[in-house]
Amino acid sequence: MTLLIAGNVGAQQTVPPSDAGATRLDRIQVTGAQTPSKTALSPDPASLPGSTTVVTQAEIAKLSVSSYGDLLRPVTGLNINNFGLGGLGYGFSLRGFVDTEHGKDVAVFVDGVPSNVSAGLQANGYVDLNPLLPETIASFEVLRSPVSALYGNHALGGTIAFKTLADAPPSRIDLSGGSYSSGRALGLLGFQGNGFAGYSALEGYTTDGYRDNARDRRVNTFNKISFPMLSGTGSLRLQLFNDSYGESGYLNRAAVESGAIDQRAAINGTDHGLHQQQNLVFNYDGSGDNFWSSTAYVVHNNLFRTRTSGGNALPGRGTVQRISDDDRVSFGGSIQNTSTIQAVGMSALLVSGASLYGDVIETTRFNGDFRGNRTTQNQDRDLDVYNPAVYVELQVKPIAPLKLTAGARYDKFYNSIKTGASDSLPNRDFSPKPGQFSPKGGGAFTIVEGFEIYGNVARGLKAPSAYDELVVNPRLAVSKIRGTEAGIQGQDRNGTWRFVIDLWRTDQTGEVQNDPVTGDLINFGKTRRQGYDLEGRYRFIKNASGETTLFVNYSRVSARIVGGAPGNDFVTTVPESTATIGIDTSYAFQTERAAHKLGLYIYDSLVGSKHLDSAGQVNSKNYQRISAKLTYGSSAWKGITPYLTATVYPTSRLDETTFFSGGVVVTAPKAPVSAMAGVTISLD
Repeated sequence: MTLLIAGNVGAQQTVPPSDAGATRLDRIQVTGAQTPSKTALSPDPASLPGSTTVVTQAEIAKLSVSSYGDLLRPVTGLNINNFGLGGLGYGFSLRGFVDTEHGKDVAVFVDGVPSNVSAGLQANGYVDLNPLLPETIASFEVLRSPVSALYGNHALGGTIAFKTLADAPPSRIDLSGGSYSSGRALGLLGFQGNGFAGYSALEGYTTDGYRDNARDRRVNTFNKISFPMLSGTGSLRLQLFNDSYGESGYLNRAAVESGAIDQRAAINGTDHGLHQQQNLVFNYDGSGDNFWSSTAYVVHNNLFRTRTSGGNALPGRGTVQRISDDDRVSFGGSIQNTSTIQAVGMSALLVSGASLYGDVIETTRFNGDFRGNRTTQNQDRDLDVYNPAVYVELQVKPIAPLKLTAGARYDKFYNSIKTGASDSLPNRDFSPKPGQFSPKGGGAFTIVEGFEIYGNVARGLKAPSAYDELVVNPRLAVSKIRGTEAGIQGQDRNGTWRFVIDLWRTDQTGEVQNDPVTGDLINFGKTRRQGYDLEGRYRFIKNASGETTLFVNYSRVSARIVGGAPGNDFVTTVPESTATIGIDTSYAFQTERAAHKLGLYIYDSLVGSKHLDSAGQVNSKNYQRISAKLTYGSSAWKGITPYLTATVYPTSRLDETTFFSGGVVVTAPKAPVSAMAGVTISLD
């Protein structure tokens, strides 16, 4: 499902500067529900010869969002795993990569800043997007496969790139409350002056959660100002985030199903976590036929976690309590040039750039006394990770209906690894330097207006973790995938209907997973994934009273181990299918005293079974999740808009989060129903 709803994709991204009449190449003007053509010369990801979804602020406002995972759930091929462990980062998977490892195989960016935690204690590429405020997101793009040369490490299943608002949004207050003592308050203040615009947002959130020891307390402030700069627009943002949460843990599934333990029970009431983040980000976007753009950032993260495992995943029976602390400063930036050129008499677009990502990391891990107190230390590792990269991408149009795309990037990884005397691998000092070249190529052809075919072949990469892979084997190489993709998409001029059919396959040279509970490495070796995505949308009502659109999508995945031992056939925890069907509708009516408008956005997600062991003998069940948001507006209420959101798991509440750990199948049960009622109060 392509969730592009409104006009200009980039309308929220620029402050009206003195050169507002200049030509911009980084966005295509789009009307109705149209998406950019794949044969257009544009650096917009939707014009690449691969499957891409763009979600705008208008679409985000319609969603029932209880957490950032709800932003991603309706998107074709994205599977979301809410572990139910407070502020811990969600699992999300794309193109058949695992859903238990916090999005580690999808590259994620916010305003050009990498969100994946390299060499993380949770997972190599761990993503926690809890600091995102949905009200500040202008749009986000989901690129399936490693088709873009602009993105490198972790972009195996694809890339998700968020952009925050640059213009001053309307000032507002949002108050809501609901199930399990949940409450949220948001204040958003927009301001603008002569050539600049900005806003400040402050969020407070609290919940006791469905399960015991599932409390979550969050304070988040986001501040951004945009201003004319050189021949374009500059912006500066500052964010402070603090999230303190309890951790319910994973329960023995068989014991839950038999009724031997309560599905709301916690493994250990002293388990908890803390995520603190401070970030400062600068962005510059030029304008014209040839322009520059750049990003610079510094981010401090402290990730603290106490968790209990063992004891067959039964409450009070744990055998190990681990206390881990990951403190890191990430910094870096990028610079990019976009130019319209003539190549051998043909129109062309050239994008070239360079980036640097750096991490200075201090990690420690202790055993605990099952009351949250530290006993013996077993890890003490200081890590420095640097990833410089260069890339180039060329689009050429030999004839009007045909566009060819070629790209390449080179990533180098410099690692400094030092372990202390109390570490389980004491007094090690390594400096591995793996690197990887990644070519890309593809093309798109317009059959007739509104119908296009496309295809690409691309290499993606994932660097080994300095924390738990290179420290054991400093000669470990970068893991590579080779992705192939072909598809067809069609849409009418006024956005009444749209469809996409996409076939794909990826082959990976060396796949490694982490056990989500113990942290032990699981080496699958060579793997192969293949499948297809189908999506469609049809607006069957549009009149003066409102409009109604039906949207559907379906993805099928096979994830196999290549050349493994007999009976070792399947990559685990990969849903065989995901599907979504939903309705987006609005209805306006007039009474004697006021005008009224109702809006409803509801969708049903159906997720297929997962192989929980590589032999395919133990499998999860299919499960279903329904999400809805109802809004009401009246001209008599003067800027007050009430709303109601709800999430329902009608079947198999144990199956979103279930996997093998320590020889036991574990689960994190979901609430059968959760709901929030709220009101948005406009201050403008």
